[in-house]
Amino acid sequence: MSLYVVYFRGPGPMPAEDVQRIREHAGVQVVNDKSKKALLLDLDEPETDFLQHVAEMGGWAASKQTAYQLY
Repeated sequence: MSLYVVYFRGPGPMPAEDVQRIREHAGVQVVNDKSKKALLLDLDEPETDFLQHVAEMGGWAASKQTAYQLY
């Protein structure tokens, strides 16, 4: 499983119908939905189907969460 941030770039908060489509996508588990503009998701492999789905919705961007260790 991989963590992804999905961000709504359009005006206003995330459209409820888009959020519902994201939640219903196979292999998606919402980890955090507290933001008005973004979701943190845990995706099953492979992610390519989901990323294509997000790209087709328009107004959304998705990227894999990356953590860096600070010294």
